[in-house]
Amino acid sequence: MYFDSGDCGWTCEFCDALFWYEERLRSGTSGRRPRYSHCCRGGRVALPYPRVPPDSIIRLFQDTDFLTNIRTYNSMFSMTSFGAKVDDFINDGSGPYVFKVEGQIHHWIGSLCPPLNEPPRFLQMYIYDTDNELSNRIGLFSNDGRSRIRQQNVTLLMDVLATTNELVKLFRTTKDLCNSSSVPDFSIRLYSLYNALSYDKPSPGSIGAIILDEGGWSPDLLLRNNTSECDRKLTMNMYYSYLLHDRQGIYTHLLMGGRLLQQFIVDAYVCIEQSRLDYIRNNQNLFHTEFLQGIEDAVERGDSEGRSIGKRMILPSSFTGGPRYMYKHYLDALAICKVHGKPQFFITFTCNVKWPEIRHMSKFPSLKPEDRPDIIARVFHIKVKSLIDFLKKKKPFGQVTADLYTIEFQKRGLPHCHLLLWVKQTSMVTQPSDIDRFISAEIPNPDEDPLLYKVVTELMVHGPCGLLKPTSPCMFNGSCCKGFPKNFQPTTFFDKNGHVHYRRRNSGFTVKKNGIIIDSRNIVPYNRVLCLHFMAHINVEYCGWSMLIKYLFKYISKGTNRIRYKITKFPNNDTVSNESPSDVNEIQNYIDGRFICPYEAYWRIFNFMIHDRNPLVQVLFVPLENSHNIIYILKGKLRLTHK
Repeated sequence: MYFDSGDCGWTCEFCDALFWYEERLRSGTSGRRPRYSHCCRGGRVALPYPRVPPDSIIRLFQDTDFLTNIRTYNSMFSMTSFGAKVDDFINDGSGPYVFKVEGQIHHWIGSLCPPLNEPPRFLQMYIYDTDNELSNRIGLFSNDGRSRIRQQNVTLLMDVLATTNELVKLFRTTKDLCNSSSVPDFSIRLYSLYNALSYDKPSPGSIGAIILDEGGWSPDLLLRNNTSECDRKLTMNMYYSYLLHDRQGIYTHLLMGGRLLQQFIVDAYVCIEQSRLDYIRNNQNLFHTEFLQGIEDAVERGDSEGRSIGKRMILPSSFTGGPRYMYKHYLDALAICKVHGKPQFFITFTCNVKWPEIRHMSKFPSLKPEDRPDIIARVFHIKVKSLIDFLKKKKPFGQVTADLYTIEFQKRGLPHCHLLLWVKQTSMVTQPSDIDRFISAEIPNPDEDPLLYKVVTELMVHGPCGLLKPTSPCMFNGSCCKGFPKNFQPTTFFDKNGHVHYRRRNSGFTVKKNGIIIDSRNIVPYNRVLCLHFMAHINVEYCGWSMLIKYLFKYISKGTNRIRYKITKFPNNDTVSNESPSDVNEIQNYIDGRFICPYEAYWRIFNFMIHDRNPLVQVLFVPLENSHNIIYILKGKLRLTHK
């Protein structure tokens, strides 16, 4: 039967954040009350609860049409522009909305007044031509062809901001300066410091110094009850982890934002990751590391400048999600394979947004499951841990000796887990008929097993595609890139290359999808026990073919999808160039090629593992001749010293 985690009804004893029981700390929990740490780090993070907005705003956030266009309304009243490569091609109406960006995010504030003969934008609307503010705002966003803007909503937001937002009140005062006959030179200085400069006088040439009660994270924020001087700082990650939780009896307006919440959390995570990348960039200390043999070879060919050797900007393997990080885990997988042999099963576990735990938390009628990516990420994290625990205790594939998984995010952002499973020798597949005990690729009998029939026909059907639907996204050059529909097979067998072909009998059981009749040829291989227990798309494949192992290890440790290209002109060898050597910036390469969606942003902010394995792998350093790591100064001169 289905494993239901129940309602999110447990609370943190320090900050009243709501949790599922399965999210409790496994150690340190005494008595009947579980303990949690993802919210306030055991009471060390102490921040004020969010202010409750006016009733008119709460009612507005219950309007479905407003939530559909909330990002447009937000841009209309933003004081800075949001700059990023937003991937809107995936929001074609065929699936739930997802906010997804590529590369870096920028915020630009611009000048206080617009250039000559140009309309005001963003912050300028609070200062310039405020008599026509309503028409200016609506006119700027009414011609994009995608948003439906209601004048009454714009008027309501203008009135609420004018009476409750201190920044808007301040900017309104500058209107008199702009409308005077002699416009003085002035500027507005904004401080994001916490509990500081609250009573500072405006500096010469500025209107004021502004401090907000809810001004966001600041480097001055400290942890509570922490005696260690080096660990007193409240990090940006801790701040957003605290912020992004429902709390008992507390109305958290931020979590009601729907699509705007998706944008907020992506923006927040990019800030967190950028601070980590800045730390790595600023602590390279102008030193390089290189093997001794590499330096000797460089000096012998005439390279005497330290800056011409090695990598200029390195993204170390300690950075989670980077190429070196993923390659390190790829080597760990090969080490496990060397000890435990080849894995037997490759499992892909995909999140199901129809799980009752997710449905129960989306309790507001105006919200959909995709409007709460935090809930989706947390529930899937619970399910992944439950899957690993279930495989080890219930042993649907036999005694587990090792496991390795990685978390990825689909094109539309939903998380899924790639899992490799090793089992004992006595549970290994020795002949094709053994596979039928673990894997099925057929539509079950609806009379004998109605629940399994419902799960398989709803969650384990590929397509329709092929001749039945040539416009399916999986179609490429007239055929399905996944090889569907398969052929009917009376028995399971291995071909001459070692590939497994699962049993797909023509039993006559079918299901209708989008008006198209589908049979077992379009069923994704599954395990009956796992499907019934987790009610999700769980693809199970036999991977005992030895030539497949290296491909699988590379596949599960490849990291997030990226695309990047660079055209480089090589210098002419006949000419002497005084230009500096071409730098390799691994940090910038990572930023330029990344895609961030709200589900991944939540996953990383909550510090959930994106890669785990059992047993653990200990890396041993084995020095080879002339392969010792050497630290050398970037601007130093290199020379060989012969004994």
